[in-house]
Amino acid sequence: MNGKKVFIVLLIVLISLSGLFAQNPDEVSRMIETEEATVGQVGYFLAVYLELVPDVANGRASLDALEAAGYGSYKNADAPIMLKELAGLCMKVWKMKGGLMYSIFGSNHYAFREFQSKGYFSFADDPMAHISGYRALNVIYNCLENEVAPEPVVEPEPEAAPVVEAVPAAENAPESETVPVDGAEPVAEVVTEAETVTEPSSETTGE
Repeated sequence: MNGKKVFIVLLIVLISLSGLFAQNPDEVSRMIETEEATVGQVGYFLAVYLELVPDVANGRASLDALEAAGYGSYKNADAPIMLKELAGLCMKVWKMKGGLMYSIFGSNHYAFREFQSKGYFSFADDPMAHISGYRALNVIYNCLENEVAPEPVVEPEPEAAPVVEAVPAAENAPESETVPVDGAEPVAEVVTEAETVTEPSSETTGE
Protein backbone atom coordinates (compact mmCIF):
# COMPACT_ATOMS: atom_id res chain seq x y z
CA MET A 1 0.00 0.00 0.00
CA ASN A 2 1.56 3.30 -1.12
CA GLY A 3 1.67 6.52 0.88
CA LYS A 4 -1.43 8.04 -0.71
CA LYS A 5 -3.58 4.99 -0.01
CA VAL A 6 -2.42 4.93 3.59
CA PHE A 7 -3.34 8.58 3.95
CA ILE A 8 -6.77 7.94 2.41
CA VAL A 9 -7.46 5.14 4.87
CA LEU A 10 -6.34 7.31 7.76
CA LEU A 11 -8.47 10.16 6.47
CA ILE A 12 -11.58 7.97 6.39
CA VAL A 13 -10.88 6.70 9.90
CA LEU A 14 -10.28 10.18 11.30
CA ILE A 15 -13.37 11.58 9.64
CA SER A 16 -15.42 8.72 11.05
CA LEU A 17 -14.01 9.26 14.54
CA SER A 18 -14.83 12.95 14.33
CA GLY A 19 -18.49 12.09 13.79
CA LEU A 20 -18.52 13.59 10.30
CA PHE A 21 -20.22 11.44 7.64
CA ALA A 22 -19.81 8.37 9.84
CA GLN A 23 -23.23 7.09 8.85
CA ASN A 24 -22.50 7.02 5.11
CA PRO A 25 -18.93 5.83 4.39
CA ASP A 26 -19.89 5.04 0.78
CA GLU A 27 -20.18 8.75 0.06
CA VAL A 28 -16.71 9.31 1.51
CA SER A 29 -15.25 6.59 -0.74
CA ARG A 30 -17.07 7.98 -3.78
CA MET A 31 -15.83 11.48 -3.01
CA ILE A 32 -12.23 10.32 -2.67
CA GLU A 33 -12.38 8.68 -6.10
CA THR A 34 -13.74 11.87 -7.74
CA GLU A 35 -11.21 13.69 -9.89
CA GLU A 36 -13.15 16.96 -9.82
CA ALA A 37 -15.41 17.50 -6.84
CA THR A 38 -18.66 19.29 -7.58
CA VAL A 39 -20.34 22.07 -5.66
CA GLY A 40 -23.15 19.67 -4.77
CA GLN A 41 -20.77 17.03 -3.39
CA VAL A 42 -19.01 19.49 -1.11
CA GLY A 43 -22.33 21.02 -0.13
CA TYR A 44 -23.65 17.58 0.79
CA PHE A 45 -20.85 16.87 3.26
CA LEU A 46 -21.11 20.28 4.89
CA ALA A 47 -24.92 20.20 5.09
CA VAL A 48 -24.83 16.74 6.69
CA TYR A 49 -22.19 17.97 9.13
CA LEU A 50 -24.41 20.91 10.09
CA GLU A 51 -27.35 18.51 10.46
CA LEU A 52 -29.33 20.42 7.86
CA VAL A 53 -30.11 17.33 5.77
CA PRO A 54 -30.09 13.55 6.32
CA ASP A 55 -27.21 11.54 4.90
CA VAL A 56 -29.45 10.27 2.09
CA ALA A 57 -29.95 13.77 0.64
CA ASN A 58 -28.61 14.70 -2.79
CA GLY A 59 -26.38 17.61 -3.74
CA ARG A 60 -29.19 19.92 -4.86
CA ALA A 61 -31.17 19.45 -1.65
CA SER A 62 -28.00 20.02 0.37
CA LEU A 63 -27.26 23.31 -1.38
CA ASP A 64 -30.85 24.45 -0.92
CA ALA A 65 -30.56 23.71 2.80
CA LEU A 66 -27.30 25.65 3.02
CA GLU A 67 -28.88 28.59 1.24
CA ALA A 68 -31.91 28.55 3.54
CA ALA A 69 -29.58 28.57 6.55
CA GLY A 70 -27.70 31.61 5.26
CA TYR A 71 -24.55 30.00 3.84
CA GLY A 72 -24.77 31.50 0.37
CA SER A 73 -26.54 30.75 -2.90
CA TYR A 74 -25.38 28.03 -5.28
CA LYS A 75 -27.10 27.55 -8.62
CA ASN A 76 -25.40 24.61 -10.33
CA ALA A 77 -24.88 21.59 -8.08
CA ASP A 78 -23.10 19.64 -10.83
CA ALA A 79 -20.46 22.30 -11.60
CA PRO A 80 -16.88 21.51 -10.52
CA ILE A 81 -16.04 23.51 -7.41
CA MET A 82 -13.11 25.93 -7.58
CA LEU A 83 -10.59 26.38 -4.80
CA LYS A 84 -11.87 29.85 -3.96
CA GLU A 85 -15.46 28.58 -3.82
CA LEU A 86 -14.47 25.81 -1.43
CA ALA A 87 -12.63 28.31 0.74
CA GLY A 88 -15.56 30.73 0.72
CA LEU A 89 -18.05 28.04 1.68
CA CYS A 90 -15.87 26.72 4.50
CA MET A 91 -15.28 30.25 5.79
CA LYS A 92 -19.05 30.69 6.08
CA VAL A 93 -19.72 27.28 7.63
CA TRP A 94 -17.05 27.68 10.32
CA LYS A 95 -17.78 31.41 10.69
CA MET A 96 -14.11 32.35 10.33
CA LYS A 97 -13.42 36.04 10.83
CA GLY A 98 -10.46 36.31 8.48
CA GLY A 99 -8.26 39.32 7.90
CA LEU A 100 -9.12 42.92 7.13
CA MET A 101 -9.82 42.47 3.41
CA TYR A 102 -12.05 39.45 3.96
CA SER A 103 -13.87 41.27 6.75
CA ILE A 104 -14.55 44.19 4.39
CA PHE A 105 -15.45 42.35 1.20
CA GLY A 106 -16.26 38.78 2.30
CA SER A 107 -15.49 37.48 -1.20
CA ASN A 108 -14.28 34.03 -2.22
CA HIS A 109 -11.07 35.58 -3.50
CA TYR A 110 -10.05 36.78 -0.04
CA ALA A 111 -11.32 33.55 1.50
CA PHE A 112 -8.86 31.75 -0.76
CA ARG A 113 -6.07 34.03 0.49
CA GLU A 114 -7.04 33.21 4.06
CA PHE A 115 -6.77 29.49 3.30
CA GLN A 116 -3.34 30.02 1.80
CA SER A 117 -2.17 31.78 4.95
CA LYS A 118 -3.58 28.94 7.07
CA GLY A 119 -1.71 26.36 5.00
CA TYR A 120 -4.86 24.69 3.63
CA PHE A 121 -3.81 25.75 0.10
CA SER A 122 -0.31 26.31 -1.21
CA PHE A 123 0.80 29.72 -2.47
CA ALA A 124 1.27 28.14 -5.91
CA ASP A 125 -2.44 27.22 -6.15
CA ASP A 126 -4.73 28.96 -8.61
CA PRO A 127 -7.98 30.19 -7.00
CA MET A 128 -9.87 29.28 -10.21
CA ALA A 129 -8.53 25.72 -10.31
CA HIS A 130 -10.76 22.73 -9.67
CA ILE A 131 -10.06 20.32 -6.83
CA SER A 132 -10.24 16.55 -6.47
CA GLY A 133 -12.63 14.98 -4.01
CA TYR A 134 -9.72 13.54 -2.05
CA ARG A 135 -8.13 16.95 -1.60
CA ALA A 136 -11.47 18.63 -0.87
CA LEU A 137 -12.07 16.24 2.01
CA ASN A 138 -8.56 16.93 3.24
CA VAL A 139 -9.35 20.68 3.34
CA ILE A 140 -12.63 20.02 5.16
CA TYR A 141 -10.86 17.81 7.66
CA ASN A 142 -8.31 20.59 8.31
CA CYS A 143 -11.20 22.89 9.13
CA LEU A 144 -12.63 20.26 11.46
CA GLU A 145 -9.35 19.93 13.30
CA ASN A 146 -8.27 23.56 13.48
CA GLU A 147 -11.37 25.75 13.44
CA VAL A 148 -14.04 26.32 16.05
CA ALA A 149 -16.88 23.87 15.51
CA PRO A 150 -20.03 25.62 14.29
CA GLU A 151 -23.18 25.21 16.31
CA PRO A 152 -25.89 23.12 14.62
CA VAL A 153 -28.66 25.18 13.10
CA VAL A 154 -31.77 24.68 15.20
CA GLU A 155 -35.05 26.13 14.06
CA PRO A 156 -36.94 27.75 16.94
CA GLU A 157 -40.17 26.06 17.89
CA PRO A 158 -43.28 28.23 17.56
CA GLU A 159 -44.52 29.56 20.86
CA ALA A 160 -47.86 28.22 22.00
CA ALA A 161 -50.62 30.78 22.28
CA PRO A 162 -51.55 31.52 25.89
CA VAL A 163 -54.78 29.88 27.03
CA VAL A 164 -57.26 32.40 28.36
CA GLU A 165 -59.99 30.92 30.50
CA ALA A 166 -63.38 32.57 30.30
CA VAL A 167 -64.70 33.84 33.62
CA PRO A 168 -68.38 32.84 34.03
CA ALA A 169 -70.76 35.60 34.98
CA ALA A 170 -71.96 35.32 38.59
CA GLU A 171 -75.62 34.51 38.95
CA ASN A 172 -77.79 36.78 41.11
CA ALA A 173 -74.85 39.06 41.69
CA PRO A 174 -75.76 41.86 44.13
CA GLU A 175 -75.86 45.38 42.83
CA SER A 176 -72.82 47.42 43.62
CA GLU A 177 -73.12 49.57 46.70
CA THR A 178 -71.51 52.90 47.26
CA VAL A 179 -68.86 52.57 49.89
CA PRO A 180 -68.14 55.80 51.76
CA VAL A 181 -64.58 56.90 51.95
CA ASP A 182 -63.09 56.72 55.40
CA GLY A 183 -63.39 60.07 57.19
CA ALA A 184 -65.78 61.60 54.66
CA GLU A 185 -69.05 63.12 55.83
CA PRO A 186 -72.18 61.47 54.46
CA VAL A 187 -73.80 63.47 51.73
CA ALA A 188 -77.11 64.98 52.85
CA GLU A 189 -80.13 64.23 50.77
CA VAL A 190 -81.32 67.05 48.59
CA VAL A 191 -84.85 68.20 49.34
CA THR A 192 -86.67 68.46 46.13
CA GLU A 193 -90.10 69.46 47.36
CA ALA A 194 -90.57 73.07 48.55
CA GLU A 195 -91.47 73.51 52.19
CA THR A 196 -95.00 74.76 52.98
CA VAL A 197 -94.93 78.34 54.31
CA THR A 198 -97.90 79.31 56.52
CA GLU A 199 -98.87 82.93 56.10
CA PRO A 200 -99.65 84.73 59.35
CA SER A 201 -103.34 85.37 59.95
CA SER A 202 -104.78 88.80 60.41
CA GLU A 203 -105.48 88.06 64.01
CA THR A 204 -101.87 87.51 64.73
CA THR A 205 -100.78 90.68 62.98
CA GLY A 206 -103.46 92.80 64.56
CA GLU A 207 -104.77 94.15 61.31
